[in-house]
Amino acid sequence: MLRFYRRGRLAIDVRILQDMVSICYDGMMANLDLCHQATNTLDEQIFRRIGDAFQQLSEALWSMIEKHKGPDAIHHQAASAMSGVVGDAYWQSQKLSTEARANSLMRVNQYVLHQLEKLLQQLNSKGMMKALSKQVSQLKMQLDNAQRQRLAAVSEKVTTQVL
Repeated sequence: MLRFYRRGRLAIDVRILQDMVSICYDGMMANLDLCHQATNTLDEQIFRRIGDAFQQLSEALWSMIEKHKGPDAIHHQAASAMSGVVGDAYWQSQKLSTEARANSLMRVNQYVLHQLEKLLQQLNSKGMMKALSKQVSQLKMQLDNAQRQRLAAVSEKVTTQVL
């Protein structure tokens, strides 16, 4: 009975990891797409770093899924409702103009980080949680730095225009 319970917990963890991969892939694609369409170098650099952070997290998640999946596990299960909501939010931000899109994408990225942190807390395996927390904190650091740089650029632009 205990062995079945542990397998069930691991199956739940793998499912959570698959949802996280889906979310990270959407984030990576949206950020790298905006990086290629950015009109200034600051946004280009910022969204490249955020896209790379999402890519590193998704690669870590995939390696963890490969390590822990069973021989009879279904690799591509249907995505959860949350990953669908995140995909829709990224898709809605793609429809906006470039400047509004950058602001919207930063808000969606913050929301996604919050959701990833919640999913990380739902993992049953403390080892998985510890292994992934470094990657999630890297993403958080990139988002915080990006927000700070964008605010500094906006305030600098306002200051130079006033003078």
